[in-house]
Amino acid sequence: MKSEKTTTVESLLGVLSLGPKSGYEMRQMMERSTANFWSESFGQIYPALKSMVRDGLVTVEDKGVEARAKKVYRLTALGERRLRLWLGVEAKPQVFRNELLLKVYFGDKADRGVIAAHVVAERERCEEKLERYEGCAGKDGDAVCSASGDAVLEDDGAVRDSTGEGNDRVVR
Repeated sequence: MKSEKTTTVESLLGVLSLGPKSGYEMRQMMERSTANFWSESFGQIYPALKSMVRDGLVTVEDKGVEARAKKVYRLTALGERRLRLWLGVEAKPQVFRNELLLKVYFGDKADRGVIAAHVVAERERCEEKLERYEGCAGKDGDAVCSASGDAVLEDDGAVRDSTGEGNDRVVR
């Protein structure tokens, strides 16, 4: 039986395309990289990995010794094909949900100053995220690279494909 197509599976295939990792290492890597726009919990990762092994998308190897044992997962050729197929399909539209905006909408029912305090706290969180994003920016601060460096998001919204030897092209 094939595993149900979920974005969790594809996100893990993407992480494993960067090299073999344990489930814990995958979660840690996502915390340092994709967490600004995508995350998976351990409760999602481990069941997905089990089905991915069953479906032949990844292999698993026991590493370490008893107390420090860990399972290291590696992408298979079938897993690479599945990732490439998924990357070629247009992303599904996302329903934007924002609890803060919902609270602002009904804010006239809140105690005075409560909603303003929520907005200030959110602004601080956004400024922290901006600092992290700027840390990912190109050396001139005008681009953000993909994990492989093959795609670059420019300030003007253009995505530059730099897969060729010196022949970058802009994809709009």
